[in-house]
Formats: sequence, structure tokens, C-alpha cells
Amino acid sequence: MKEEIVRIQRDALARIAQASDRRGVEDARVAILGKKGELTLAQTGMKDVPREEKPAVGQLLNEARKAITEALDAKLEEVQAQADKAAVAGVDLTLPARSLPFGGLHPLTIVRDEAVRILRHMGFASATASFELRLAQVRDLSKAVDVELITYGRLPLMITENCIIKNRNAGRCGCQNE
Repeated sequence: MKEEIVRIQRDALARIAQASDRRGVEDARVAILGKKGELTLAQTGMKDVPREEKPAVGQLLNEARKAITEALDAKLEEVQAQADKAAVAGVDLTLPARSLPFGGLHPLTIVRDEAVRILRHMGFASATASFELRLAQVRDLSKAVDVELITYGRLPLMITENCIIKNRNAGRCGCQNE
């Protein structure tokens, strides 16, 4: 049983090291730690281990599970770092930033950008942009994630040619535009 656990750990670490994308890492995790994974099946075999060997085999199983979990987490971070690096591959980071005319970013814009970053880290792949954004803001957002934009015809606006009060009060109001 001990040799089998060592073999499973060795094979699992090799499989994780070969994974090149998020899907490969997830497939390795399921094959090793999933409901019908190799390590899980080995763990169910603990009932056949003699009583005096159970503490040593249990400790070996726990160490193997910990090593595999740490390797999966490290590989996932590595894959995400590669994806982030590829996302900015065509951007020259040494160029000076575009200057903002005055002030800074609106607090909602900062929150939106942070939410996109967090959700992207959680695995979300696209975002729906608000119709209030300018085209430049949609382009900036689309550099981080795939963006869809819901648009529709004319926006409902209230535009008046004349003073509203003047129209209701027989042509008299206190406006400057009389």
C-alpha cells in the first residue's frame, strides 16, 4: 500500500507538471483527487490495511494529498500568470501612460475594474459592459476580458426647445431666455 501511494504521488506530480492550461490542471485534479480519482481509491483501501500499519499509511496518504494539492495550486497560479502575460504581450509597458485631463477615475470605475480582476481570477471569462460607457472605456475593459455590449435604439431623453414653465403659464416665467 505504501509503494502504491508513493507511485500515485509521483505520477500525479508528473501529470500536474505536464498540464499547460487551466483545463489540463482541472483534469489532473479530477483524475487524482476526484470522487473516482487514484488517491481517493487508494484512501478507500485503508480498510484492508492491518491495524498496526494504519497510522503510517494514513500519514503517507495525508502527505501525498497535501503535496498534490500544493502542486495543483502552484500550477494553477503559473498557468494564470502565463495567461496574464499573454494578454499584455502586444502592449508596450514602457510607454508613458495616457494622461487624464483632470482628477482621477470615478470610484465606480475603480470598483468595476477591481471586480473584473477578482471575477477573472475566479474563472469568469466575459463581462457585459454598461451602455453608459464610452467606446474608449469599453475598449479598455475588453483588454482584460471578453466584453459584450447590450445596445438598443434611441435612448429615452427629455429635450425641450422652450422653457417648460413658460409653456404652462401662458408664456410668462422668470427665465433669462424670454
